[in-house]
Amino acid sequence: MSKKKFHDIWVNQSRLGDEFNMSAIAMGKKLKELGLRQPDGTPTPKALEEGYCTSTPLKNGTPFYMWHRGKVKTLLQTNGLQALNEQEMRCKELAERLIEAEHLFDQGQDKIAYMVQDSLSGEIKPDDIPVINRFLKELSSIQQLEDDSLSN
Repeated sequence: MSKKKFHDIWVNQSRLGDEFNMSAIAMGKKLKELGLRQPDGTPTPKALEEGYCTSTPLKNGTPFYMWHRGKVKTLLQTNGLQALNEQEMRCKELAERLIEAEHLFDQGQDKIAYMVQDSLSGEIKPDDIPVINRFLKELSSIQQLEDDSLSN
């Protein structure tokens, strides 16, 4: 069995939010509700002592904290939040990349936009389309994929 890497166990607040389809700010508020963050945003003694969080200062000495993915995820789920499954995580990322291509088209960078779209076509499976469309809608995009959009 391979040893887990640091980044498999510890994640920043943004990544933790991604796993629950929340912004980093919304995740921060949720961590405060659960008693893991103080009003000033720093972890509570409980979060540090019980291993929910670890200090990983930046190179310049600025305080920075990483969250234990498994422990925090379990606590959030116990408190009623639903994590995205693997397909949803992948489809959300694909939707974000489709929106990126849409922005490139809007900026007149059609060649790059087509390259982004082309790279995505091989990653999208037919059963991903409804999930991607859900995230496109949630992310305020007017674009939606059609079942035959993969064969173009």
